[in-house]
Amino acid sequence: MANPNQGKFNLDISKLQATAVGLAQNKRARLVAGVVAAVLLLLAILPMFVDANKFVPQIESQLTTSLGRPVKLGNLSLNLFAGGLVANNLTIADDPAYSSQPFLQAKSLTVGVELLPLLFSKQLHVKKFEVVEPSIQMIENAQGKWNFSTIGTATAAQPATPAGQAATPALSVDTLNISNAQLTIQTLPAGSAHVYDKVNIAVKNFSFTTPFSFTMTAELPAGGKLKLDGTAGSINATDNTQTPLSADLTLTHLEPVGAGFLAASGGVDGVLDVAAQLKSDGKVATLTGKVTGNKMKFAAKGTPTSETVTVDFATAYTLASEQGQITQGNIHAGNVAATVGGSYLLAPAGTEVHLAVNAPGMSVDALQTLLPAFGVSLPSGSGLKGGSLSAILKIDGPVGKLVIAGPIDLRNTTLAGFSLASKLGSVPGINKLGGGGSGTEIQSLHADIVMTPAQLATKNINAVVPALGSATGDGVIYPDNTLDYKMSAKLNGLGQLVGSISNLLGGKKSSNAGGIPLIIKGTTQSPSFSLDTSAMGLGKPSAGNSSGSSLPTGKLKGLFGK
Repeated sequence: MANPNQGKFNLDISKLQATAVGLAQNKRARLVAGVVAAVLLLLAILPMFVDANKFVPQIESQLTTSLGRPVKLGNLSLNLFAGGLVANNLTIADDPAYSSQPFLQAKSLTVGVELLPLLFSKQLHVKKFEVVEPSIQMIENAQGKWNFSTIGTATAAQPATPAGQAATPALSVDTLNISNAQLTIQTLPAGSAHVYDKVNIAVKNFSFTTPFSFTMTAELPAGGKLKLDGTAGSINATDNTQTPLSADLTLTHLEPVGAGFLAASGGVDGVLDVAAQLKSDGKVATLTGKVTGNKMKFAAKGTPTSETVTVDFATAYTLASEQGQITQGNIHAGNVAATVGGSYLLAPAGTEVHLAVNAPGMSVDALQTLLPAFGVSLPSGSGLKGGSLSAILKIDGPVGKLVIAGPIDLRNTTLAGFSLASKLGSVPGINKLGGGGSGTEIQSLHADIVMTPAQLATKNINAVVPALGSATGDGVIYPDNTLDYKMSAKLNGLGQLVGSISNLLGGKKSSNAGGIPLIIKGTTQSPSFSLDTSAMGLGKPSAGNSSGSSLPTGKLKGLFGK
């Protein structure tokens, strides 16, 4: 016979089991909570029994010996949550030849240590340094030497310790971090200072005598970002700027002028992205990579182009002489291609370049969007169509005062929207040429240019315009786009015009060999043309008489039928 209480009994047993498990779990939770509370209490109490300040002289001495610069710490306390000792201030002295102000001054310094030796035997075994919110000033003197170049070199130069002798303690840590630093770079004598914020440096297995890995990031003015990731070491025993390294360099949204790398007066600016590999053996540094430029301009009067410009480059830079050589420079902008090579000097007084640009057979149509970036302004409403442009240019001088010189050749193009014949129609007699149209066909145009910040000089101009004839001469375009040209035009059907005018009016023999001497004034957007009467041996119009009434104008009108 079944027991009527059997089911109830089983249910009660299940409840008892659940209750027992719950009590056990609750007891375990209380035990864990108690242990955690005890540990936290211990971590809070232990620093009260450790006089961390007694380690200040030891840390200061070790850092001073390792860096070769006086180092001072503020109040030192044990903070187990931070993993070691924390100083509320850190200063590293500068080389007095550069500045009396600290080379580095930080809000705090965390010294990561092994806790058990510290707590039980009062021994200091340093594993980590973390410098928080330091201000660092890097100064270059007129000889190209930096104020930090001797930091740590004495330690790096220490000979191996003979057997049986105690080694001099040197700085060697698992981790060295500098976080949220502000970096100021300045050149002596007093030059403008450039400030870079949010500089972070993370170093693993740091030592003065063995290689170590590092990552550096920084925010640049005008929104740029920098990252350098690689290995370096061992530290050069004479000049730490000659320490071997290998790293990947990434620059994003770099504005050269805004970041302080170039002066605004030089006219070169834009937004650059750089991806490159940097290697140095301590004597020669090589940099290989690609630059991508947007909104670029290359002249003070230039306007940013919408065309993306890329440069695949390779350069070798000799540290001692501060001179570099460009071994590869392939420039692309849409369908436009050119090469650049040469040398440069990164002296404290400023960057100087000596470059050669070779741009053969560039498509004129592809160049259209680039012309404004070079400050080239065509007559209003006009544009070049078809043909090719070749240039062989040398670029020399300090950046900001560059001189660009060399020949350019334009072939088989049309200046659409601008009729040279119509413009010349205002000059007596030339209206008989006809061929006005709405554009000007240019068979060839050669000129030797010399561009400086003050002007664009064009010499040895030789132009062939089939509908009109040919022209030679020289002239200048000024920064405000005003023109000052003297040309000699041999126009179709008017080869004897100059001699006829001179004989008719009793002028002197012209040296233009049958060419019509013209003066071109106005601006690149709106040029104006007139006869150069002085070159025709007819003198100049009298002062205050722009119509030239001192000349026998009646005879001129008769000659030209006007």
